[in-house]
Amino acid sequence: MKNNLNSIFSFSIKKASLLTIVAASTLVVACKKDAKEASVDTLSANAGSKNAVAVAAAQGSGWTEITSTVEANQDVHLENYNTSGGPETRAWNNGAAWYLNSSETPSGSSYGTGNVASYTYSASNNKTHTFTLHKHPGNRSEIRVQDNYYQGSRQFEGVITINDKVWEENAVFQIWGGTTTATLMQIRADGSLNGGRLRVVQNGEQDNLTEGNEIIATNILNVPTRINVIHIQETSSTLGKVVIYVNDEKKFTFYENIRPSSDRGNSTRTNYMKYGNYGREGTDTDKTGSIVKWSNVRFWQGGSDVPAANQARIFQGCSYSGWNVGLGVGDYTLSQLQALGFVNDDASSLRVPAGLRVRVYANNNFDTLIGTYTSDQSCFSSTVNDRISSIRVDLAP
Repeated sequence: MKNNLNSIFSFSIKKASLLTIVAASTLVVACKKDAKEASVDTLSANAGSKNAVAVAAAQGSGWTEITSTVEANQDVHLENYNTSGGPETRAWNNGAAWYLNSSETPSGSSYGTGNVASYTYSASNNKTHTFTLHKHPGNRSEIRVQDNYYQGSRQFEGVITINDKVWEENAVFQIWGGTTTATLMQIRADGSLNGGRLRVVQNGEQDNLTEGNEIIATNILNVPTRINVIHIQETSSTLGKVVIYVNDEKKFTFYENIRPSSDRGNSTRTNYMKYGNYGREGTDTDKTGSIVKWSNVRFWQGGSDVPAANQARIFQGCSYSGWNVGLGVGDYTLSQLQALGFVNDDASSLRVPAGLRVRVYANNNFDTLIGTYTSDQSCFSSTVNDRISSIRVDLAP
């Protein structure tokens, strides 16, 4: 962007007065500022814009991303209520659309009036999966993650949006692998209560030790909301733990007392994750048009819910929103920042833990210092906002 502007101004100086150049520059800055302010409250279909709800980094520390492997092996499940023999199953196939009719027969890749459940995907719109229960007896539209695990840890992240037709028993996320019940836990959505809400249902055997409120989000109707779920497997000497975050805030934790070495068995009692729209009962014949969307879904393994110590974190939007990148002590050129998920000329806020100093530069390779910070910045000034191209993090003097 900087190079383009420089070219424009170099050309303009031959054709216009200095006054014209200054006016044009002011207009560009003003437009950029207006776009930034508008982005706080609006959602755009453009995954690259500030208005999009972007994914964050994994919560905690020590995680290895496995998203591409998971995507290549996940399945789509469609099912009607009270059917025998389980759901209709198909490989994800890069998100190819799939529809189910009332006789439990897959019916092609476009919607028809006889369809009761469907799955569609848009790679260009924030990688959005749309799970719809059109009408009775449509009961399930889900993705089954083919990543069975019985030890270690996993983390799921996605941005969920629900409409007002989602009813109370619709499960939108599940961890399978209880002992006396099928699931260890579910997140259930309801579009009619509390302005749209999400609540945790513990279905497996727990230790009854919890932290937080099972209602993890309210007032989210048609509002994209980022969810992170961490599952740390139990061992013979420690309890398992499930930790749930909503928009980067830890909301609920519960501990489970299933021991894989004695109760579960390595081959018969594994866990795996599912996400989508599931849960019609026989009395729900009047429920129609339940739509759940999950976008920017990612997966990690092998980490902890304990945050990395002594990291600054820079964010795309004001008020610590949008994409974010953690930075330990070190010097970061533009290419190094971009490898971590940073976007050039696009950062607007910064968190700085006690004891660190962050210096930000308008150009690559630490050229043109524009800000020095030892505390959080909820929204950069106009001289820094959307101008950062390299960063240095060191110990505060």
